[in-house]
Amino acid sequence: MKKALLIIVLIAQAMGMLAQEETESVALQKAREAVALMDEGNYEQSIQILEECRKLDPKNYLYPYEIGLANVYMKNYEEAINVLKKTLKLPGSNSQVYQLLGNTYSLSGQRDKAIKTYKKGLSKFQDAGNLYLEIGNIHLHEEDYERAIENYEQGIAIDPMYPSNYFRLAKLYLNSSNKVPGLIYGEIFMNIERTSSRTQEMSELLYRAYESSITISGDSTDLDFCQIVIVGEVESFNDMEELELPYCAIFGKNILLATIGQKEVTPQSLAEIRAAFIDLYYQEDAEKYPVVLYDYHREMIKAGVFEAYNHYLFQIGHPDHFENWLSTHQVEFDNFTEWYTSEMNVLMIDKENRYLRFK
Repeated sequence: MKKALLIIVLIAQAMGMLAQEETESVALQKAREAVALMDEGNYEQSIQILEECRKLDPKNYLYPYEIGLANVYMKNYEEAINVLKKTLKLPGSNSQVYQLLGNTYSLSGQRDKAIKTYKKGLSKFQDAGNLYLEIGNIHLHEEDYERAIENYEQGIAIDPMYPSNYFRLAKLYLNSSNKVPGLIYGEIFMNIERTSSRTQEMSELLYRAYESSITISGDSTDLDFCQIVIVGEVESFNDMEELELPYCAIFGKNILLATIGQKEVTPQSLAEIRAAFIDLYYQEDAEKYPVVLYDYHREMIKAGVFEAYNHYLFQIGHPDHFENWLSTHQVEFDNFTEWYTSEMNVLMIDKENRYLRFK
């Protein structure tokens, strides 16, 4: 009799779990419809459906999160804040909820509460690069660029595969007198976030930065990647080896040597310059100044796909050149895309090999 009762209880539990899963499945399906409506701008109708989802699955934080987002779109900031504060208490609530709540405070003019919310989120989710991004964005809006940079870089330090901090840093540095970190951050960004409007924007920014920073005239080359300041005192030629050179000087030395034999700056010549740069860099400087992106370049050079990669990288900066090159190099480009889209060849960055500007 006890065994029979146990079997009945287990069957009842299993049926209850199946019923719960079915209810949750219905809620998720409805939520997809709601999100589609939100994307079309039908916010009120979307909220109505999401409220139904919340009743079906009241412990799921996703539905009130989307309700809060819809209210943000409608600029109902007070309602969004009320919803999102409650959402934080639900199981599974993550750093994105803190991010949206902080953004809502910021949009409603409550800057201090926004930063407090992001920092509270970071106390709970220590590896949330998206929260450092938002703190950086507030400082950027206030034109406090150094504090913005500090937060974006801290975001990379703790969450090195989150792309948006790279994007923000690249744009800041590429628009400054020190473009070198921007070149590295921007290219890393393009390798993490490969197919978006931001990727296309960065492709053009990178090409323009190289094009404007390298001037080849006859047998001479002028570089304008940064304003180089030498730290130290020189009393003799031998003292030069003891100087602390800024990283831009290291970068510039290798780029300058890599331009030998080039007559102009084009996507093709940049592919050749950058390949020569990697060869030179690993002769003397890679051990002291490791850059995960350059390690990735070496892998592509060994695989024979680096030239095609460069044309892919800079294609938005010079679309006509890319189309002309592709018309005679389709096989090379196909080989590159096969290599590049292979899971084993994705650029992977962790806390051990992450890049942060050399100071």
